[in-house]
Amino acid sequence: MNEQDFLQNVAQRLGRSHPMTQPPQRQVVGAPEFWTQHVEPLQERIEHFLTAFTALGGDGHVFDTLAGLQQGLSHLLSQLQPKQIATWGDGLAEFGVTDVLAAYPQLQWGQVSVADVSRADVGLTGCSYAIADTGTLVFAATPTHGRGVHLLPTVHIALLKASQVRTRLGEVLSETELSTYLHFVSGPSRSSDIENDQSIGVHGPAAMFALMWKDI
Repeated sequence: MNEQDFLQNVAQRLGRSHPMTQPPQRQVVGAPEFWTQHVEPLQERIEHFLTAFTALGGDGHVFDTLAGLQQGLSHLLSQLQPKQIATWGDGLAEFGVTDVLAAYPQLQWGQVSVADVSRADVGLTGCSYAIADTGTLVFAATPTHGRGVHLLPTVHIALLKASQVRTRLGEVLSETELSTYLHFVSGPSRSSDIENDQSIGVHGPAAMFALMWKDI
């Protein structure tokens, strides 16, 4: 099929008699106004996030109390039996998991080398936001919140609060200062670079867990 026949075929499928010779004028640039105003109620946001996160291969759980989250983390770690856990240098204090982690050797970002973190079985972090529409976790890296903690270990566990869940990506972008240190993670690492054969865990964790405390 030559170029003209190809363009004619596209035009017909778009309901036009012939290909356009000039690009159409755009009346609206960016997301439609109705979409930028779309915000779900909290419970719907939580359910929407969990559904999307699970569809991407993640494993998400919601706890009504902080004590419930702590017990959930303890149970999960007892199943995983990690030899070493990589954690942020700070930022997990609000979840009160110090006692839960006491039973496991810990590698705190900023106090050990990146090579040490890469040998950890589990990376445990908080997050900045969660996006319900896409099941995405958002991380803003800092000197104590290194990206290596959620990228290098085989398993990543993220602790988050219901108050951090947003409906849309646009909400997060309007609240966050964009930089090269902002990282969006949607489920376990997957790649189909070689012969379209999907592989899990090639460029990051092979398993992801999100433990959410319903703080509001």
